[in-house]
Amino acid sequence: GKIPPEITRVEKIKGLFLYDCALSGSIPPSIGDFDALSFLRLSGNKFTGAIPTEFGQLTKLHELFLQNNDLTGGIPSEIGRLVDLDDLRLYDNLNLGGSIPEDLYNLTNLRKLYFWSCGFTGPITPTVGQLSKMYHFIPRKNKFTGTIPTEFGKMPTLRLLWLQFNDFSGPVPNELCTKSPPIQDITADCRAVTVSVAKNPCACCYACCDDQCRVETTDTRQLLLPWE
Repeated sequence: GKIPPEITRVEKIKGLFLYDCALSGSIPPSIGDFDALSFLRLSGNKFTGAIPTEFGQLTKLHELFLQNNDLTGGIPSEIGRLVDLDDLRLYDNLNLGGSIPEDLYNLTNLRKLYFWSCGFTGPITPTVGQLSKMYHFIPRKNKFTGTIPTEFGKMPTLRLLWLQFNDFSGPVPNELCTKSPPIQDITADCRAVTVSVAKNPCACCYACCDDQCRVETTDTRQLLLPWE
């Protein structure tokens, strides 16, 4: 079914949890009227169409979960107004793409950004370094190009960085390897099995990939995985 229009009559709602409900159709822009909303979880449905620009009005939002849908278009620049956002999940929306808007890097309270298995393109620009509280940054399996920003090495809390299955050029910067405290898990396209030269050579990656991934270290540290 679809989200009923009557839902907007509810006032001062702080959490809207409609995940894994087999909902379809477009996401109603009127959800942007819930100005007290802190948690919005619409994942695991069959939503189509674009992410409403009206979400930029949800300035008290801490969590925005839109993963596992059939969304199209790109990330609206208005999302950059959600200055309290802590956790943004967009993964497994195969037709969600385009470049990452620079406004997204204004979200300086963002700790988790999961956008794997989408269709994002273009570079990840050095402005990504503004995400000073970032903990998990996972852009794996997209179509990103350009070099891997050295600014990842300046993020004081970054612990997990999955870059594999993209079209980045050049090596993983040494600044990521010498960061203190260290990034616990860097995974990149640094394996050469089906190709003669690895796309992104790496001196410190936990795992290296080409068509498949292989752990490259005997380090037994406990990794902080995205679902934990």
